[in-house]
Amino acid sequence: MRNSRTRKILIMPVDEVKKKHRGFFDHVCNGTVYVCRWNDNAIVTLASNHLTHHPIGSVQRYSQSQKKHVKIRMPEIVRRYNTSMGGVDILDKLLSSYRPRLRSKKWWLNLFPNALNLAVVAAWRLHRELHQESSTALSHLDFRRDITTHFLRA
Repeated sequence: MRNSRTRKILIMPVDEVKKKHRGFFDHVCNGTVYVCRWNDNAIVTLASNHLTHHPIGSVQRYSQSQKKHVKIRMPEIVRRYNTSMGGVDILDKLLSSYRPRLRSKKWWLNLFPNALNLAVVAAWRLHRELHQESSTALSHLDFRRDITTHFLRA
């Protein structure tokens, strides 16, 4: 959650959380929404109407000052976010890697190329999942090239 969205929430400000040790977190709940601010490499602010910080787990991070891996505390809401965030973030990353660069004054002209891009990414993910056991899965770029050559031949 962006810092500007938490102005009216009574949670410790980002500047104060930065001064605390790594693994420190502050949380507040108004009865329906739980907000947690956690200090890792950067300040992470999450909100949920389902999860809280319990149980508090631990995670290994490398400490620059101690020159070794140390365990730091991690709230449950952060752990669950990290395990389930993959789908949307991976899709956004893959969509942006070979995004069609079209400029138009009409907003609707970009809908078709972006929908086609989404279909290609979804097809590539299915292709990769089907060829998971064997090493015949194509890379994202090779898959796009293969589709393009098939369209050009047709």
